[in-house]
Amino acid sequence: MKKEEMYKKVNELKEKVERIHVETVAPNYFHHPKLDSASNLLDFAIESIDESDIEQAKSSIRCAVRYIDRVEKSITGG
Repeated sequence: MKKEEMYKKVNELKEKVERIHVETVAPNYFHHPKLDSASNLLDFAIESIDESDIEQAKSSIRCAVRYIDRVEKSITGG
């Protein structure tokens, strides 16, 4: 995966985290710890991409996706 593709993926995931927070979590809670963690991991992924540590960036993205999926499942009951 190229750096540009990774930046695009991270930005898409950050938008998803924000959308979940605004539409679902914020009306009911002050914050959601797993969304906070996902956001932090995505920030770290960007730093890793900047430093050309692609394997670390991929790992951070995978972890963030798992957190996002867990939050979505807890919201939908799935």
